[in-house]
Amino acid sequence: VWVFANDLTVPVNVRGIVTDYYPDTSGSGYALNLGSTSGQITFSTGDGVNLMDALNSTSNIAAGSWHHIVATFDGTNKKIYINSKQAGSSTWSNTISYLDNPTGRVGIDYSLNAARSWNGLIDEVKIYNFALTAEDINAEYNRGASLKLGSFSTSATGVASSSAASIYCVPGSTDACS
Repeated sequence: VWVFANDLTVPVNVRGIVTDYYPDTSGSGYALNLGSTSGQITFSTGDGVNLMDALNSTSNIAAGSWHHIVATFDGTNKKIYINSKQAGSSTWSNTISYLDNPTGRVGIDYSLNAARSWNGLIDEVKIYNFALTAEDINAEYNRGASLKLGSFSTSATGVASSSAASIYCVPGSTDACS
């Protein structure tokens, strides 16, 4: 997801970016939020039995500029990326549950409290049913950035490629790009 924060105020705990969770006594689903006035991003997951497990970014976003934020979970490892750089990781060996979740939301958290809504712009929200790799995230970041840095993708043999054909590779696909 690309985000542009007008400011970093967090009047009531968090400002929702993308959420599909319900933090009842069991905690189920997932949430990507602005978690502090310093610009820290929080990626929370819940298994429907225990309360939500939160991973906080080790670097922050700034108000007044666009940032590319990605959260991944591969069944064991949770990671946050900001502008294609890993900005936090932790292990969590549970399964994300969707027991009693409301509908997924963009720009607000589960409570529908206006004070928790995103103050800015949100663009290109993508949710995959698999964890993107660091290479996939770099490719997504470079597709949305005004300046292309690094290669678009890697070939089937692992060689970096900036060819136009590599632009159309599906993130996470094991198929060779052509």
